[in-house]
Amino acid sequence: CANPGITSGALCDWLIKNVGKNFYLLTVDYAWGRSTSDVYRQALPAKGATIIGETFFPLDTKDFAPYFGKIKAAKPDVLFITAAGNDAIACVSQLDQFGIKQLMTVSGDGSLIAGDALPAQGKRADGIITADYYSASIDTPENKAFVAKYKKRYNEEPSKFSVSAYEGMAWLGQAIKKAGTTDTDKVIAALEGSTYHGPQGVKVMDPVSHQTSLEIYMIKIVDGRQTVFAKVK
Repeated sequence: CANPGITSGALCDWLIKNVGKNFYLLTVDYAWGRSTSDVYRQALPAKGATIIGETFFPLDTKDFAPYFGKIKAAKPDVLFITAAGNDAIACVSQLDQFGIKQLMTVSGDGSLIAGDALPAQGKRADGIITADYYSASIDTPENKAFVAKYKKRYNEEPSKFSVSAYEGMAWLGQAIKKAGTTDTDKVIAALEGSTYHGPQGVKVMDPVSHQTSLEIYMIKIVDGRQTVFAKVK
């Protein structure tokens, strides 16, 4: 999996260059939301943007009217939402009701319109822009084959979490095969510096940090589906 430290740079750069420099942050109020928002709260000013306001909302919020009223009054160029799951569904589903997308660009961490939330959001998520490490619409032979097999088995498109689990096990299997054993130290040695090419893209395992590089994609929701419009590093 990626984390905001990997995806935030590309997303902030694109939004500042193509939309504007004034941001309002709307953040779900628990550990994940706050830690994710912290990344963007640091990255945006460092890249020349201004955060003109931030509001935290409780888990399982049903009515976003009070928050949207405050945001409209602030008149940001970009409303940046950090939410996931049911909170992302509820928030995105009310954007059009309050005319938010007609007044500003809506963006957020990739979990805002991830594969677990997007089916419920549908076309109400249209126009939202994010950067993430996976989309079922990635146009490569490896991903097309993976998506076809996944849909046949589960009758739905894979999410970024699905592909992470799949690739994690496949890469481990590749390393075990190379090592010729499941001995921990030998499998670690086989993983270090290795490359894996799968549905998400090409990854290389850093031999020192044991972190992997990830290809990052700019994504826009069109007709209720994730559409990749650029690949960035």
